[in-house]
Amino acid sequence: MIQGLILKRCIILIPSLIPSGPVKGALALANGLAQLGVSVILISLRSGTGINSLVDSKVNLINLGYTSNLSIFFMIRRIRHIISKSRIKEQSKMPIISSCFSADFVNLFCQKSTLRISSIRGDLEVNYSMDNRYFGKLIAKIHYFIVKNFDLSFALNKEMKSALIKKNFKKVVLVPNFLNERDLIPYQKKKENSSNINLIFVGSLSERKKPHLLIDTVAKLNRKGYSFNLKIIGSGPLYKNLFNLI
Repeated sequence: MIQGLILKRCIILIPSLIPSGPVKGALALANGLAQLGVSVILISLRSGTGINSLVDSKVNLINLGYTSNLSIFFMIRRIRHIISKSRIKEQSKMPIISSCFSADFVNLFCQKSTLRISSIRGDLEVNYSMDNRYFGKLIAKIHYFIVKNFDLSFALNKEMKSALIKKNFKKVVLVPNFLNERDLIPYQKKKENSSNINLIFVGSLSERKKPHLLIDTVAKLNRKGYSFNLKIIGSGPLYKNLFNLI
């Protein structure tokens, strides 16, 4: 899968067991690799709820269970111990794929005999600036500095890949986002004859997701005579503003 590497076993680092977008993307990758016969160790730095049912039974899930990022050096020590126990002769380096700031930071300090890989799901400066207005760009620069010299970086789309190449990242490969369609089969229903079109937004109610654009668009379409129903499922800093807008 990776040039010059026989991939028999890998470690995937996630910040917590909370099913955010990046975590669900990491889960999809872990499950997919496991189905291909790769021995996957999925390590969560902190506790949380909601993803155990999404993890394939072939994936070895290890929850370090730390409650704070201040425990980061204990996390590094534990992961180094896991690496030393999990190393196999058929693989010269242990690939460690990390996602999000804390997991990438831990990956930075893992053993030298590892292949460090970061999964970057979007423009960090834009994302951090929306969630942390004053310090967002500074956090993004620190994050880019951490992962810039990783052995490999995964980009979510072509635009992100081009942006990372311009930032002089070592090597960037395109790994698009995807859903496991088999997981959706139990929720599929036959299409009912109805003039109404039902839309559902599921996600963080933040500037980064821009849910207000969807509300404005549905309102305009309804005023033009189209029949749309919109359900919004989520929480976040824009909750009160969106409630008032509706």
